[in-house]
Amino acid sequence: MMEPTQEDLARDLAERLAGDFGAELPDEVESLLAASHAPRLPEHYDVATAVAVAALVVSAAQLYLQWSERRARRRDAAVDPAGEGLREYLERELPRLDRASDEARKRVVDETVQRDETVQRTEEPGTDD
Repeated sequence: MMEPTQEDLARDLAERLAGDFGAELPDEVESLLAASHAPRLPEHYDVATAVAVAALVVSAAQLYLQWSERRARRRDAAVDPAGEGLREYLERELPRLDRASDEARKRVVDETVQRDETVQRTEEPGTDD
């Protein structure tokens, strides 16, 4: 199984959060990933908030990869992989952005953790997914 890239994770999180933050979120994440400076959002949508949430999504994806690598190294080294969980890591490391509410930040953390739990279940021995 190929490891997901930061871009893959950001896209997945944007799709998961689009219902909460607007159908435009995946497009905004794509714009950030492509380093585009021209978001394509309707006028009624708060562009600054969309950009802030998209930035949180991209940051969460990067942090998730870092945390996953750290978790894998612990397992490979036969070190107890307990310790700081993903949620605690994200809550500590994910930036607080002026234009993204605490609720938006919490939703990004929740969806990232939920995605990890789904991935862990599908990678458990004996699962057919």
